[in-house]
Amino acid sequence: MAGMFKTVGYCAVLCTLVLASAGCDERGHQSPLDNAWNEDNPGQDGGQNGGQNGGQDGGQNGGQNTQGCGDIPDSGRCNGDVVQYCENGELKSYDCSQENKTCATQSDDTHSWDGCVDKQGGNPSGGGCGDIPDTGVCDGAVVKYCKDGNPESYDCSQEGKICGETSAETHSFGCMDNPGGNPGSGCGNIPDTGVCDGAVVKYCKDGNPESYDCSQEGKICGETSAETHSFGCMDNPGGSACGDVPETGRCNGNIVEYCKDGNPESYDCAKESKICGVTSAETNSYGCIASTVDPPAPGDLKTAEDWARARIAGSVSSDDAFNAIAYNGGFPVITDDNTVIFMHWYEGGDWKVVGDFNDWNTSSTAMTNNGDIWYAEVPMPADLNNKNYYKYYNANEADESKKYQADPWALNYGYTEDGEISYIVKPNKPHLERYHNFKSPQGLKSRTLRIYMPAGDGPFDVLYAHDAQNLFGTGTPEYGSWRVEENMEKANASFMIVGIDNMGEERLSEYAFADEDLTAAGYGKIMAQGDKYAKFVQETVRPFIEEKYKVTQKAGLMGSSMGGLISLYIAHLYENDYKVVLALSPTTAWGRFSNDNGKTIEDLYAEKNHRDFILYLDNGGHAPEGGVCPEHLGTVEASGDEFGRDCYCFTRSFVDKMSEKGYQRDVDLFYKFIEGAEHNEAAWAARLVDPLKIFKDAK
Repeated sequence: MAGMFKTVGYCAVLCTLVLASAGCDERGHQSPLDNAWNEDNPGQDGGQNGGQNGGQDGGQNGGQNTQGCGDIPDSGRCNGDVVQYCENGELKSYDCSQENKTCATQSDDTHSWDGCVDKQGGNPSGGGCGDIPDTGVCDGAVVKYCKDGNPESYDCSQEGKICGETSAETHSFGCMDNPGGNPGSGCGNIPDTGVCDGAVVKYCKDGNPESYDCSQEGKICGETSAETHSFGCMDNPGGSACGDVPETGRCNGNIVEYCKDGNPESYDCAKESKICGVTSAETNSYGCIASTVDPPAPGDLKTAEDWARARIAGSVSSDDAFNAIAYNGGFPVITDDNTVIFMHWYEGGDWKVVGDFNDWNTSSTAMTNNGDIWYAEVPMPADLNNKNYYKYYNANEADESKKYQADPWALNYGYTEDGEISYIVKPNKPHLERYHNFKSPQGLKSRTLRIYMPAGDGPFDVLYAHDAQNLFGTGTPEYGSWRVEENMEKANASFMIVGIDNMGEERLSEYAFADEDLTAAGYGKIMAQGDKYAKFVQETVRPFIEEKYKVTQKAGLMGSSMGGLISLYIAHLYENDYKVVLALSPTTAWGRFSNDNGKTIEDLYAEKNHRDFILYLDNGGHAPEGGVCPEHLGTVEASGDEFGRDCYCFTRSFVDKMSEKGYQRDVDLFYKFIEGAEHNEAAWAARLVDPLKIFKDAK
């Protein structure tokens, strides 16, 4: 039914009278693409087959007339008060209302024609009805008429009907059944053919109500086909010269551009030492706003707002500003004046801020380019409990899948079915937070911390986890995700999980407590940095978290594969500081890959007595043939264990040794063998709930 909404060439109707009308060429015609319909977004340029759809210029053959008149006959046709007619193959029109008349069908004994006639039941300007006739006129679904010298109106939608011409002979208007009606659908009284609500066209599509704001294109909602009584986006018949410049204004740098009385206007806010910005988030209006306080001197930068203002003024670099803001309140920046500063570190493009707060209007909150950043300052939106989402929108991006981008620097973020989403402020529900470029005084590379935050303010228990890139949301394309958010909900758990990114090529060395030569396996010689990494977690990450957030004394460690190994090692080094270790498919064979008698994590633990932290280990893969592991686990067994058995033998040996040390199964020692489970994120996600519950319940 989308074809019913194709936009009629109202500009073409008026161009013969007003050549300056928007969208017309020197001949008074309109581009054939100006009226095309996009099924997914009414009012936007869609296809080139306008003449094949019943909603364009009143017929299915309208585009086949090579003379330019479509199906408009020489005898004329009424379009409201405008009479359209074909003269010498050229479409012409005349607005009868200029003579206080209306257009109607007339006839004599031989033929009929449409032309200007006196308004029946006319109401000269001295009457109380103004130019509203006794025969009625439509305003959307409302019929307006004159009765006993007084104006009356009635909303036909109250009866599930529309306003339309009820008599062509008398040119009378009233309520009529909707030719595209939707009895029994979810659209109520909204027809397939559409209805106008101000500049918004509302229509029924596949039994569901849809709407589109024509003002996003500088157009209005109106009747696009008198024959099918269809409504859609159309050029303003008033011939506005503003193009796509809205009356509510927009920013072009510090210049505010707006439409006034059909003409484009502009004003340079710099004349008042101000900047262009949003003056009302509710109406998406733009104007000059205080450019805020003068940016502080570099030596006086303390708050996120200080740094944001300094970067906008150009007195500090983007690198310095973004990293300082990230650790001093984060993005977007909330100011002392209760405004929000959005900053996007991106060269090129044409960026806007869109979100719940402006109804995802891509013509709304434009950003100002300043070197390698884009920024916009808007009043703090109301109702952030329900309108907290935002993204950045690149109008210049040709790939539709890349037009929207979550703020990569947003402090608060999460995931929906459409991927990552950013929050303006911390939501009162589980979400994620992050800190880029977290530095290591131990000499390791800087990295990102990604944190799962429960609802509320705490205090929270904290689980420190490794390989953070693969913990949340969709993870990485190469490995996938543990789906932590989903599994926390299943576990009915409410504690923090601090994910620490791995460093790619340095991952093996950072998670290793002993050197190994893995040249035969293609990894080369691994020089262990596990002691540095353990100190980084214990002496740098933990103090940062404990200062930044309200936390309890209960802490744990979690990881898989080499991440499981380093979790066991950190607990071994700091045995009094962690309550639980969750090691999924840990690489317990490490130490024996290149040395038949190398020291393993079991050997380290065997040197100690029973300790007070809880251990959880598991593995997938398969048991060796016969289900019996060799008594001595050397290099051959290590290779077979790692690459075929998910370290089954080394992990079982570790668990047995811990039992000898006094650990009790299912009390402070948990072990699970998931036969056939693969060594990957999907397998760990599938069994994550139980270990999460173990940490949750630990006392």
